[in-house]
Amino acid sequence: MYNIDVCNYIKKMKIDRPAGQIKYIADEFVKDGYGQTCGGYLDINGKGKTNPATISQEDHFLSYYNCDGRSKGNPSYQYLRCPQLLLYIAEIAGVAEKSLISACKTIKNYEDENELKYTSKNGNYLWGKKEFREFKTQLYISSITKIIKSENDWSAVLEQVENMERRTSAIR
Repeated sequence: MYNIDVCNYIKKMKIDRPAGQIKYIADEFVKDGYGQTCGGYLDINGKGKTNPATISQEDHFLSYYNCDGRSKGNPSYQYLRCPQLLLYIAEIAGVAEKSLISACKTIKNYEDENELKYTSKNGNYLWGKKEFREFKTQLYISSITKIIKSENDWSAVLEQVENMERRTSAIR
């Protein structure tokens, strides 16, 4: 699959459900004051800052990957630096809630210990930190990216992610 295929799946999910029916952990993470708070998707055409709690991660993904330059590309989500977008990708790929919550705790603990909650944080604020590597590992983001690239439809992605988590849980 390409980025455009993921965008199409997200758009279909958006159409298929009543507004507000699904609450994403990624959106709650942002509303709680965690994650990137400035720059990137929050900088409206270079003209100012938007409150991160007012933009869903669904819209964040679509605005970033549904443009001409990125839509035809292969997923490369393992290189993203925005924790809330990584969390959203893992969430829609079917990562278990337990893993999502564990990953959130990793970032929340880091931000709380460093008094970063509700502060100005651009997309690079976690780059190179062991907590960020741990967060991405807990979300299986590299594996999810490989799965998305190799599959042709989203139901196969969901199935592969579920199987991957089952195998990983058996090893632990």
